[in-house]
Amino acid sequence: MKWCCAISLIFALLSGENAADSNIPTSVEGLTPSQIEKIMIEEIVDKPKKAEEKKEAFDFVKTVSPILATFKAQMLEEKKKMQAQLDADVAAINACIAKMKKIHEVSSIGEQQETGQKIGRKMSN
Repeated sequence: MKWCCAISLIFALLSGENAADSNIPTSVEGLTPSQIEKIMIEEIVDKPKKAEEKKEAFDFVKTVSPILATFKAQMLEEKKKMQAQLDADVAAINACIAKMKKIHEVSSIGEQQETGQKIGRKMSN
């Protein structure tokens, strides 16, 4: 009889429930081992039913869709910002190329004039 009391006590402690919440009587004196086992089995069988009633079915689409929509909106916003930065960089590079072409044209015209003057001096000598 002592082992039945020990089993019911251990079971009550491991289940994490208070004695008031449990179907197992606080006093098992006068009960036969088969009655104690029957009470314990009923307690085990009843627990999953309670947990299943409380749990709502997990729906992957309902859970992930809002997260995915937020992520997509953030990605599109970042894409617009990056595209604007890229366009600004391309414009700056094109402006730099145009400026360098003008400088090169001016310097090549100046060089041509200088070489023409040098040639003219040599011819006049």
